[in-house]
This record gives sequence, structure tokens and C-alpha cells, in this order.
Amino acid sequence: MKNKKRLPRLRIKATVTRETITLVLDKRIVVVKKNKYPDQFNELHQLLKKKSGPREIENNFDHYLTLVKIDGQEIVQITSDYTGRVKLRNTSNYVPADVLKKLMELESVDNESMLSILKFWYKLDRNPSASSRQQLFRFIIMNNIPITEEGDIVMEKGVKRAGSLLVDIHTSKIDNSIGRVVSMNRDEVQDNPKQTCSSGLHCAPPDYVRQWYNNDIIVKVLVNPVNVVSVPVDYESRKVRVCQYQVIGYSNYSTAPIKGGSVVKLSDLIESDEVMSKTEKKSTKRVVEDNVTQSDNTLIGNIPDFSLMKAAEIVSYVKEHYNQEITLTLKNKRGIVKRATTIAQTVQVEKHFEEKAPEIVVEREKTITLPGTISEMIRVAKSRLNEYIHRVDGKKANKIQVVSEFIRVFTQANYKVKK
Repeated sequence: MKNKKRLPRLRIKATVTRETITLVLDKRIVVVKKNKYPDQFNELHQLLKKKSGPREIENNFDHYLTLVKIDGQEIVQITSDYTGRVKLRNTSNYVPADVLKKLMELESVDNESMLSILKFWYKLDRNPSASSRQQLFRFIIMNNIPITEEGDIVMEKGVKRAGSLLVDIHTSKIDNSIGRVVSMNRDEVQDNPKQTCSSGLHCAPPDYVRQWYNNDIIVKVLVNPVNVVSVPVDYESRKVRVCQYQVIGYSNYSTAPIKGGSVVKLSDLIESDEVMSKTEKKSTKRVVEDNVTQSDNTLIGNIPDFSLMKAAEIVSYVKEHYNQEITLTLKNKRGIVKRATTIAQTVQVEKHFEEKAPEIVVEREKTITLPGTISEMIRVAKSRLNEYIHRVDGKKANKIQVVSEFIRVFTQANYKVKK
């Protein structure tokens, strides 16, 4: 008597509630909500009742995609290649699992925060360092680092006073006064994350800074994710090296730090400063916000320079081009400029993600294993290619005919069929 061939061990895990089915396979996550995808939800629900259902779902895992929505508008579609990696519309790199997980957590819960995380990834996607793209958000979560509404990150740095200036501790030559943009050539910054002490501009999370600079002045710095050159692999050595940051105020560190990845308002960070006067805060907000606007325009695309327009013209322009009202008094031109800039940037980001998704580059040949039964072949062909192979010439096909049809349709779709 021949021994029956054992099937490979199931790797897929499924969690089912009344409204949601969550599938996890090799750290890939798919969430199917009943109110959004009733057909897929019901299909999965029925499959999970069958003995062979989990196996079929595992074989067809790439069929189930997740759509992320903001205010009911599909501004982002997560598209999956055959290995299960995902990328957002009109971006160049696959989204790290940590960023994707955060976006899914915020879906239909906090639209504004999700848009901020999208801005963060949009900026990080332009970072030429592959290790920074993969490691930065995990570093943020591990070290309780907040993200601003504009998608930048907030860290700290130890400095000292030299006359009327704040300067770096090591050389005493780099001006780190409030509002100052500090930068150096990117190619002069050590990009090896395993090299813990080397060249570059350094900043770190609050608790780490206090281990080394507790007797010095500590300032908050704003970092655009595109300027992060290297993130330490070992989080016990928690300084990151960057090629540019902006000093935005003095630290008011609390023993109850902000949860990593939380979204904060840049204006609130400056307003809460306990050292600066009202005049200094006002001046700092202007300088910092102007810098953020310039850096955002470089990455997101140019928007009008509202500061060159009259207040009434700005209100009219925003109404005409963005269909949004600015209700501030015309005497408050600075507030109108700030509000108009925020509206324009948000619309620009949303427009960017609404554009057609680029073709996904397949880095190696697509392969598929020939299923063992007729029913499995029929289901795989239907789910992956939307092809019906259960009938040939109007008659019910036998297994040989189904195998032939299965190979034909997948070969036409550029798959290599493994028997």
C-alpha cells in the first residue's frame, strides 16, 4: 500500500470577525472588510468553512488586495506583485511592512494622520538610501519619535552656548541657533548603518540625548525623511546621521514620551516652547514654516507663492482652484497664506496619489505550480486570471483537457507552469 503524499504545512493564518477577515501569510497582511468588499468577504467566509479552504486561500493569496481610502475617495491603491510586496501609486519603491501596517491601522480611523504618514512615505520614497527607506519608520516606532503633519520627523540634539549663538558641542563651529538650517553634502555623510561613530550631522530621540548631554542645552530639530542618510541597525546606538536638519526650539522633554509614529502639529511644538519669548516663537514659526514649504514644494511639486498675492486674491484663488473656503479675516494675510499653502499642499499630495499607478517591475520570472485537482485548477485560473477553463467545446472537460487549458492560459500570461 502506497503512502499518501503529505501536503506542505499551512503557513496562512486567518482571523474572522463579523465585519472583517484578516489574512496573514509570510508577514504579508490583507484585510477584507465586509462593508467594502462584500463579495470577497463572503467568498473567504465560505472557503474558511471548508476543510480545503485555507489551502485554496493560501494558493490564491495575491488575489486579495487592500484599498486604502481617505474621505471616501480612493486616493491610494495598494498593488501587489506575485511575491506579495506592495507599492503606492506613482512611487518608486515598495512600501516597508511597518509603514504599510501603520496606514492600515489609520484607515477609516484617522484620515488626517494617514495623510501625514502618506506624506512621510512620499518623502522617504525619494531617499536614495535603501537601508534608510527600510529602517527609518521602524526606528521611529522603537524610539517614540513623532511625525509632523507635513511628514517630517522631530528629534533632538545637544548643543552649547557660544556668545549669542548655539553651537555644536564637538567642534563649536556649527551654528545651531533656533530657526537655523544646518546642512552638509550628502556624500560626506557616512552611509553605513553598522558604523556607529562617523562623519555626518547627528540627532537622536530624547532619552538617548539625555544620556550624553544632560548638562548641556538640548534643542528640537526637524528632519525631512529624504535627508536621513543612515539609521543604526542596533537601536542601542540610536543616533541617526542626516545631511540636513532645522533647529525649531528648545526641548520640553516629558517622562511620558509621545508614542512613536504619532502625528503632531509643527506649530504646537513651537508654541509649547517654555524658553522662547512670544516674539521669538513668532519669528521661529515663520522661518520654520517657510523652510518646510520650500522643501515640500521640491518633493511634492510647486504650488503658488501666496505671499506675493493680496489676501482677497488668495481667498478667491483657493475657492476657484481647490473649491475650499478660507474664512479668516482679510486683515490676517499671514494666516490666509498659511491656510492656503496647507490646502494646496494637501490637494497636491492627493492628486499625486490619484495618478495612474506605474507598472510593477517583475524582477524574476513568474512561476506557478500546477494544482493537483480539477477544482483547484479551475479556482486558481479564475482567481488569478479571471479565466474559465472548466469547459472545452461546450462540454465538461476531463482532467487532461483542464491541465492543457491551465497551462495555455498561464503561459499566455507570462507564467512558467511547474508540474
